[in-house]
Amino acid sequence: MVCVAALLLSALLSSCANQASAVPQPEIEENTPISAPAEESETPSPGFETVGVSELGPELVDAYTHHYSPEILEADLRELAKAYEGQITLGVYGQSAQGRDLNYARIGDGSKDIIITGGIHAREYMSSVAVMNVLEEFLRIQKTGKLYGTTVLKEYTIWFLPSLNPDGAVISQSGEIVKIKANANGVDLNRNFAEGWDDYTGRPDGSIEFYKGPAPLSEPETKSLVEFIESPDRNIVYSIDMHTSGNVIYSDDTRGEETERLSEIMSRITGFPIWEDPSEGANYSDYLGAQGIPTITIELGIFTDAIVEESEGPFVKEVAKRIPRALYLLTQQ
Repeated sequence: MVCVAALLLSALLSSCANQASAVPQPEIEENTPISAPAEESETPSPGFETVGVSELGPELVDAYTHHYSPEILEADLRELAKAYEGQITLGVYGQSAQGRDLNYARIGDGSKDIIITGGIHAREYMSSVAVMNVLEEFLRIQKTGKLYGTTVLKEYTIWFLPSLNPDGAVISQSGEIVKIKANANGVDLNRNFAEGWDDYTGRPDGSIEFYKGPAPLSEPETKSLVEFIESPDRNIVYSIDMHTSGNVIYSDDTRGEETERLSEIMSRITGFPIWEDPSEGANYSDYLGAQGIPTITIELGIFTDAIVEESEGPFVKEVAKRIPRALYLLTQQ
């Protein structure tokens, strides 16, 4: 293990001192709600077919009794590829600071791409579970041949990048620094993008969170992600980034009509309210917005200043399983 503990010691002690003196307030209270969750329609779209539970195959992704480590995630990807042979392609788009693979899964054959990401913040590894739940639900529905599971995947290719920060997840899960958001170098990957990097202050050096790094895209994880998104054969038309916690959807209504439509449909299906994107710059969503890619951030789980625990896994899964339906509505209207 890289000596991340020494790198982050001063910030960790400061964080612990602050906790002793005051109870942290939910970040979402500092933002402005754009809208309340819309009520879900009983008839979402012409031609929409429901899929009965009995028609679906077994669920293989289970992270409700243990930490979802990179090794377990990779094992689940292999199990899904075996169970749904011909429906899913696995690959690696880069390596982390400590040399772990940055994995992706691809489903669908369409000319337009959707990217679903999770785990950019170390302690938010339950967001990686959510991405895997969405992937598995799509595969289960697709195998039934039902319209809303197959139509989207004929017109779109969906890329799942479930763990953008595997080193950080290991550090958090090991108990070395449980509340860490950063990667193994002490850089908050969600503050390491070029858009707004110069103006973002954050913390001055390696920390559990909010250190933007020595330069934009200084980290192998963010550099590899940008290279993946900007690949010449990529045509990303929607992005969904999974985080924990808050049970809200962050969106920026200045980023265009499709971003608004994406957030409104996702709010209707998940039941989560839409809140103004709180980014102060150098954020993944800032980067995507600058690329003209409609994007939202979904925060899953009851708000906490620490970790969304595995006990909330069943709730996270049930929300994630609604997302294929939301993407059907989004792409067919």
